[in-house]
Amino acid sequence: MTWILSLFSNWRVILACAGFAFLLASHTFAYWKGHWIASQACQTAALEAENANLKRDIEINKKALETAVQRAQVRDAQAITLEQKVEDYEAQLEDAGTCVLSAADAQRLQEIR
Repeated sequence: MTWILSLFSNWRVILACAGFAFLLASHTFAYWKGHWIASQACQTAALEAENANLKRDIEINKKALETAVQRAQVRDAQAITLEQKVEDYEAQLEDAGTCVLSAADAQRLQEIR
C-alpha cells in the first residue's frame, strides 16, 4: 500500500495520470461531438428533403388549380352560350305567338347542347 502512495508522490506519475485523464476526456468529448454533428447533418438532410417534397407538391397543386380554373372558364362559357341559345329561341317563340311546338321546334331544342 505504501508503494502506491510513494508512486503518487512522484510528480512524473501524477503528470502522466493527469495527461491520461485529459486525453480520455478530450477523446470522449470529440467522440460525442462527432456523433452530435452527424446527427445534426442527418436531421438537416431530412428537413431539406421534406422541404423539396413540399415545394414539389405546391407546384403540382398550382398546376392542378390552373387546370381546374381553365376548365371552369370553358364550362362557364359553354353555359353562357347555351343560355343565350335558349333565350333566343324563347324570344322567337314569343314572336311567333304559338304555344304548341312543331316537329322543327322539338328538333331545334334537341340540338341545343
